[in-house]
Amino acid sequence: ARLVAFVEQEGHALVNFEHKDSTGFGLGNWIRNQRNAFKKGKLSVDQISRLESLNGWVWNMNSAQWEEGYARLVAFVEQEGHALVEARYQDSNGYKLGYWVHRQRKFFSLDKLSVDRIRRLEELNGWAWGVKSAQWEEGYARLVAFVECEGHALVEGLYKNSTGFGLGHWVAHQRGKFKKGKLSVDQIRRLEELNGWVWDASKK
Repeated sequence: ARLVAFVEQEGHALVNFEHKDSTGFGLGNWIRNQRNAFKKGKLSVDQISRLESLNGWVWNMNSAQWEEGYARLVAFVEQEGHALVEARYQDSNGYKLGYWVHRQRKFFSLDKLSVDRIRRLEELNGWAWGVKSAQWEEGYARLVAFVECEGHALVEGLYKNSTGFGLGHWVAHQRGKFKKGKLSVDQIRRLEELNGWVWDASKK
């Protein structure tokens, strides 16, 4: 009943292992016990069916941990509009989402991520497997936000946004990489699609 209440409130059954509800009930520990009982064949067919009917329920603890991290990443994307998580970022609950994202990239490089997990991550706005790609996506997302606010992509050289990000420097860096032929065709296309974008700063 406490798990059902959690699902109704949060929308999923991905409970942190250390979670306690408002009454102090150790719901995370209770769930761990259910998974152990399932492995030992000590849950009834009805109990198994009722647990599996809950949104996001998984029997495997490793899968549960992955699903928890993914759910938190999705929440981040819904709030920020992109999947560009800073390496040391922790969410409001203290969950080390930046570290989780780093681990997914590591597992991908070692060919240890399933096709399904790769697909689900790649569906998220701004997701990138490489750190450099992620950094580019972060700069691009901030430039898009600037364009949406100002109506153009004409960023002054010393401009920094409200978070202190040196957007002017990032833009200048893209122009430098373009001259050296170090931008991909896709990156060039996406920049050129922005209103007012120019490669030669002297022509602004």
